[in-house]
Amino acid sequence: MELGLFLQSLHPGERPYASMLQNDIDMALAADRAGFDEVWASEHFASDAYAITNGQMFLAHIAGHTKNMRLCTGVTIMPYHHPVRLASEIAMLDHMCDGRLIIGIGDGGIQCDQEVFGLTNGAERAARMAETAQLVKALWAQDGPIDLKGQFHHLKLQDRYDPEHGLGRLPKPRQENGPQFAFAVTGPQSKSAAIAGANGMAFLSAHFVPKSTLRQHW
Repeated sequence: MELGLFLQSLHPGERPYASMLQNDIDMALAADRAGFDEVWASEHFASDAYAITNGQMFLAHIAGHTKNMRLCTGVTIMPYHHPVRLASEIAMLDHMCDGRLIIGIGDGGIQCDQEVFGLTNGAERAARMAETAQLVKALWAQDGPIDLKGQFHHLKLQDRYDPEHGLGRLPKPRQENGPQFAFAVTGPQSKSAAIAGANGMAFLSAHFVPKSTLRQHW
């Protein structure tokens, strides 16, 4: 059996911010020393209680202090990130993690985050999540020039593509074809589960239990 630690990073709101972050760092490093197989770092923005605002940044900090664990984002909220920036940052982090990186992805579940990013429509967030994931993988699969168009993004790098002088190529991850993607799933009927299964991706199950599920089983 493999063991993983999910850092929801939920703390009392009155606790000093630096103390919250240090507590999460200490827990992750202790898990590595204890032989855990994975650590998952969450990502939330507009809340006093959630400390980690960028799971990738958190994993980059602990990467050099861990030896065995796979380092995972739980989750990277795809609609809140531009695909070019995300593809480049994940590629860099995969090298910093010695190929131990897994990218958990989701569309954002906290309403205050949704509002501040202007993405309160659930269908739009889901569509943006799927498109961003596809574009990130497409960027890793080519050197350039780039011309990738989706519903929300048009990624283009042609006029200033100059490989002779080292310009225009985005970094590639250490792992072949990039880190594994894992979809956040909240229930057996989750649309994310269907998307993940159709694309051969792993699941990241949530610890939240919907009230409807409780009524059904109890």
